[in-house]
Amino acid sequence: MLAGLNLNSMATSTTVKESQGPHRRDSNVPVYYILPRQVFENPNVLYAQNLVTGVLLVAERFLSESQARESFNWRKVIELTQFLPPIDLCILDHSYLLTSCPDIDTLPLDDWIEREPLDDRATYVLLQEILSALIELLDSGIAHGAVALEHIWVADLRPKTPAFWLTGWSAAMPMPKDQLEIGHFADVNMAMETIAKARSKLTWFEDPAVNGILCELLQHRRISAENLFEQLGEMTSGALVDFPFEVVPLGRNLTLTQFLHKNGRSEIFYRKIDLVTMGRAYFAHNAEGCQKAVQEILRMRPDPAFPNWDDEELLRWEAVRKVLCRLQETALIDNWSELGTEWKKNRNSAREITILFRITQHAPSGMWNLTQLINGIRPIEALTIGDSFQCVEVAGDAECEGLYVDHSTFQEACRVLKVSLPSKLTPGDIDPRAEQFRSIQESKDSEGDLVIADAKLLLRTALFKRSSRSMHYAKKEYLEATVLELFPRDNFKNLHRGLEASRYPRPNLQDLCQGQSPEGYPSSSQYNSLIVSSSDPDADLQFNFKPSRQQPSGQEQPKPKQDKLADFLKDQQLSKPPTETWVDNLKRKRNT
Repeated sequence: MLAGLNLNSMATSTTVKESQGPHRRDSNVPVYYILPRQVFENPNVLYAQNLVTGVLLVAERFLSESQARESFNWRKVIELTQFLPPIDLCILDHSYLLTSCPDIDTLPLDDWIEREPLDDRATYVLLQEILSALIELLDSGIAHGAVALEHIWVADLRPKTPAFWLTGWSAAMPMPKDQLEIGHFADVNMAMETIAKARSKLTWFEDPAVNGILCELLQHRRISAENLFEQLGEMTSGALVDFPFEVVPLGRNLTLTQFLHKNGRSEIFYRKIDLVTMGRAYFAHNAEGCQKAVQEILRMRPDPAFPNWDDEELLRWEAVRKVLCRLQETALIDNWSELGTEWKKNRNSAREITILFRITQHAPSGMWNLTQLINGIRPIEALTIGDSFQCVEVAGDAECEGLYVDHSTFQEACRVLKVSLPSKLTPGDIDPRAEQFRSIQESKDSEGDLVIADAKLLLRTALFKRSSRSMHYAKKEYLEATVLELFPRDNFKNLHRGLEASRYPRPNLQDLCQGQSPEGYPSSSQYNSLIVSSSDPDADLQFNFKPSRQQPSGQEQPKPKQDKLADFLKDQQLSKPPTETWVDNLKRKRNT
């Protein structure tokens, strides 16, 4: 530890003085060294060491012994987690209060924000913890601290594991009741000013709704920490502000055939249809990413040296790997690494592998995204689901959108589709967001309520009501026109994406689980001609191709409908998904 602080015994020995603390001198009494090294360039805070145990400490300098003893006594009584635990007093030429030493990667807040600027979530955690400390101090009759950037030492600002400490409270002490309230209001105002300064703005949050509520509360300078803390807790319903959705890997076995072609060296090939099936499964958690991966594989041309096998197009594994690298899905490459190795030395061989499905779960409630599972597998047989409206619709974030069902329903769907669930049990109801999320499926609103997920929102999700065209968020209701004005699209893209989805009727499980026709894919030339026929390069096209086989010799080959993309899609009986906008673009093309 001393080496990490650039200290050594020679550098400290010249300033060593024996501790004259509150203990009598015997073999068990600790002896402290005050090291000539400032903590974060603060001349009143130095490093110290217990010579008996060798433990490194922090020594806070006080103007007088009585002041140091008084601060030591109230810190011992309150035992706040936002303060470094007091260890002892060390009375030398100055009076020092010794505390434990923070983590080695701790930084003052002004240095922390240069390395990692505060987002809304970190700001919320910091504000909540500081207000909590000020409430405890007020209840103990303590006020008049210095809540400044350089006095807040930060090690972690994640909601579940925050770790930071308030320093600069050497002047704080028990105060008379007539002065206590004034000192407390000053502490609160200083804390709010410090946090606003940390965001480099006059506001505290990017989230305009939450920021507006705080602005209303802080119009009056005399506001208590308890009042602010309660308002924040009411906005969040006492829940953490971490993202409630998480991606969970599931497994499904698939028989895959590997083809070896020896042309100077052995090269590995796979059927295009198998690779598309695997890509669709792995990207099932992201509708846009899934579509992009499928399109990238579909437009790939077979290798002329080994183009097909039994009328099925083959793709060289190295070429597919490069495409996936271009999509920057390194996790997918790692998962498929075994595909780049030869299974057997003969020309072709079949092998059963486990495909990974990454399915999104609403962690607090334990409800699963059934839409992702269905789209990742595309089952031909219909699934039997109880109540077709017993689900929660989520839109906005592409990795979250879909219909969510309870654990038992999802478990039955996985059993039918031969997908293995992880052994992790469903979470309990400790998080208040669990019951809030489940209760949406009980809504009697005929048009349905919609949960919009956007990580840019402080609360991460909002409830949108189709019937009233209004959004319920942070305990307030906002009409759609107000939402569009208050939340700009540049900052809240997923929120606006969710609003677009709300203009479609609410889907139900029966339509989702009705089964789909067998899926086939076009040749590379057919696929590329279809893409070229679209005048809009940004249009997202979803295909449900029927299997294509070569016609027997002597029969006339049907000509692909390259000049009428709309007719082709009509022939495929393609339905419009509720969260996509490409159909509207297609209609406009047909009208023109």
